Amino acid sequence: MLSENIMLAAQAMGLGTVCLGGPVRMLVANEKYKFFLDSLDLPADYKLDYILAVGYPDEQPAAKPRAAEKVKFIK
Repeated sequence: MLSENIMLAAQAMGLGTVCLGGPVRMLVANEKYKFFLDSLDLPADYKLDYILAVGYPDEQPAAKPRAAEKVKFIK
């Protein structure tokens, strides 16, 4: 998936990303925001599924611990 590659590349460059679906639903469902979608000049056969925000993170939280009982190793 293209977005996954963008997110991995951004991570490698020290950037953070977040995938936003809520704003897309608002843009598509509300006629008041149609001007914004039109300003993107997307081809007619394209469908906006999500917005990918990219920026410099202000924190680096530690990974959450994994629940060992939920992991099953298969040999």
